[in-house]
Amino acid sequence: MLPYVAEMPLAGLKTAELLLLTTLRLWLGAHRRASVADWRRGLAAAGLLEDGAADFDMTLRILIAGVRQLDSRPAGHPRLSADEARLLRLFGALQRGETGDAVGVLQAWLPSKPLRWLLRYARSFVGVMAAQKLILPDRTAEEPPHIALRASPGAFLDRGSILLQ
Repeated sequence: MLPYVAEMPLAGLKTAELLLLTTLRLWLGAHRRASVADWRRGLAAAGLLEDGAADFDMTLRILIAGVRQLDSRPAGHPRLSADEARLLRLFGALQRGETGDAVGVLQAWLPSKPLRWLLRYARSFVGVMAAQKLILPDRTAEEPPHIALRASPGAFLDRGSILLQ
């Protein structure tokens, strides 16, 4: 699967990703006092409201308290913004238990103390998602395959020095 990047079309995203992205956009819109639908409605429809809404809310409250304004698109926009791509990477890494990758996403945004609190709430939220079978796919960039070369014992001999002898 392709990794999350800015301007990525939403057409290829899975249900869990779209739910998370739409909820994120609506939450940020409500925080900016825009006239948007209640961000909790999607969580309620997915069975996440009772156990997940408070953790999602605290995750984003901690994030926006320590960050410049997040680049987020309106709910119906067909492409990801750069910050939305980072946040999807963050939640996906946490759901897969890859805390180091999640910290890497957050380090540019937050000092260590709020970062630890954010991770606590975000981990809890993605755990609730997983319990409802809303699994974020692994979209980490694939590394090119490592090719092991086998060489004969004489492969590293200097042919020039052999000819001179």
